[in-house]
Amino acid sequence: MRFKIVALDDDRDVLSLVNEYLDRLGCEVAAFDEACAAVDYLAKNPVNALITDFQMPELTGVEVARVMRASACNRQTQVVLMSGAFRSVPAEFADAVDFFLPKPLRLDDLSRVIAAVRPSRLQEKRRYPRLPFETEVECRSGARQLSGRSVNLSEAGMLLHLPDMLQMHATVQMSFRVLREAAIALAARVVRCESSGATGLEFVGLSAPQCLHLRAQCAMLAAC
Repeated sequence: MRFKIVALDDDRDVLSLVNEYLDRLGCEVAAFDEACAAVDYLAKNPVNALITDFQMPELTGVEVARVMRASACNRQTQVVLMSGAFRSVPAEFADAVDFFLPKPLRLDDLSRVIAAVRPSRLQEKRRYPRLPFETEVECRSGARQLSGRSVNLSEAGMLLHLPDMLQMHATVQMSFRVLREAAIALAARVVRCESSGATGLEFVGLSAPQCLHLRAQCAMLAAC
């Protein structure tokens, strides 16, 4: 069965581009340039995902997503929001948006998001699967400033190698990049110190936008 997607954008050039590329990826696409027409369709037809622009004349993409999720047939449908108005999803949209794509749209980013919303390693029994992932990580704990390298990443934390060990339960401010995205800045605490020299960090105090952004990044990483 083909992966069913509703694509919504009042810019017909963008809509045509998204439609054509999704078709090449093997998706079944229902394309709309009017929000109300998309809402009517989503009320009657179950789909796997909604890819929608944010700013449109009738309804915003977030309003469309909320109306869609209030219907019985698309309550669990994943939502990808596209916008050039902001670079990450505002906190008040976290209930309605699963993934975010900045405009102007890049096809490689769209490809990664589609791979992410399809069944992937994120649907394994483990709640937060660890994804092999190497990148430079900047850490600060008290007055100590350390540069390390990650081993793996999950929505819950990270395993990394640091030049010096940190104390158990120490609080760490950390910054790193996933793929080509802007740096992610998070707070964490040390929960494991391995004999190999690796340090296990658990993310703490994540805001709703941070959780959403991290989830999306892990999903795209899993899809690579």
